[in-house]
Amino acid sequence: MWPLFYPRTSQDPSWLYCGLATNAALYSGLHHAKPLQPPLRVLGVAPTSIHSRVHAWLGTFLASSYLSMFNGLPPLIAGVAELDATERFVREYPIPREFAYQVMVQRVMSKFMNVLMNDAREPINYSLVQLVDGELDNLRTSFPTEWTPRVEFNALVAKMHLYGMAVLRVHHNPSTRDIILKLGLSSSLRIIYLAEAGLGFTSDSHPGIQPPSLYSVLPKNYFRGVLFTCIFLIRYFALNTRATTEEQEVARNHLAIAHKILQSGSIGNLVDCQRAAILIEILGRQEPSDADNVKLRIDSRMGASLILDAITTSHTLIGRETIQPPIQPQPLQYSPNSNETAPEIANQSAFDFGVEGFGSMDFSSLPEDLWGDNLWTMFDMGPPV
Repeated sequence: MWPLFYPRTSQDPSWLYCGLATNAALYSGLHHAKPLQPPLRVLGVAPTSIHSRVHAWLGTFLASSYLSMFNGLPPLIAGVAELDATERFVREYPIPREFAYQVMVQRVMSKFMNVLMNDAREPINYSLVQLVDGELDNLRTSFPTEWTPRVEFNALVAKMHLYGMAVLRVHHNPSTRDIILKLGLSSSLRIIYLAEAGLGFTSDSHPGIQPPSLYSVLPKNYFRGVLFTCIFLIRYFALNTRATTEEQEVARNHLAIAHKILQSGSIGNLVDCQRAAILIEILGRQEPSDADNVKLRIDSRMGASLILDAITTSHTLIGRETIQPPIQPQPLQYSPNSNETAPEIANQSAFDFGVEGFGSMDFSSLPEDLWGDNLWTMFDMGPPV
């Protein structure tokens, strides 16, 4: 959820961390309202309070769902039982309403994502897009929550990913495509307006903290939402010859606002925002063209395909290789019998796990059937007959 400091965006390990957290949550049975009986101590699962279990599950679900959406990958948690448990937790336990609404938005997206991703290259039925769009709108009545700028922002970003995916797969139906583009345009303008207004962030516990300081540590889904919106506006309106003059003008004006926001780092981590601002600058150097005739280099990642294609295009514009040649491993040049130190372990401190040393290890005392039935019978956990 939060910005990490890494030299390149492609090195962000957040997706791998979410995989670990999600599998740990499922392994521990956090999606069950009550701890499993008896507690699974033999599996290393310690008993915890329901409050802790619920919050851990919802946090895992929200973080993994956001990253799935922005990476254009299937959600890690999308089973019927898991999604039902997520909604039940939100409705039955004292969860902060703003956080809970974001969970419900991502639950709607995860609920339909498997259907939407059934074949990423096949045309999508517009009625399905309307269904998901309607489900997101219905949350305002089915799950009443104060309509704060953050709540609205996250709901609109989810819609933008829906529109971005849909517009790539309805190219055979111009009228439907135009409707989706108009929906995307209005949502994009609103997202940038909310970002410029500061998203209404204040600190109740620390009123002396100025808003710019609070904006600089926002979760990264905020700046990523602004970036996705900018790429959508660039491709389909600002530099699209099919767009009307008015649409091109309003898109360019809002891109200038978004660029200023990102360049100042006032919507998230400064380094990430500056990267996004540079990307917008590079893409703005292109000549206007017909977006319908410009094929995406990457088209299998739902709405995230727009981001990945934009990054690839920027590399082409500045003459950078999109795929770096692999580094060939060099053979080790040392002799085990000499006093020379192995290159990989010259700096022992980097590999120090706090272990004094094992000495010689004798495995002769271990049972021959180490992983078989004989060992597990001592726990009365043998395979069923």
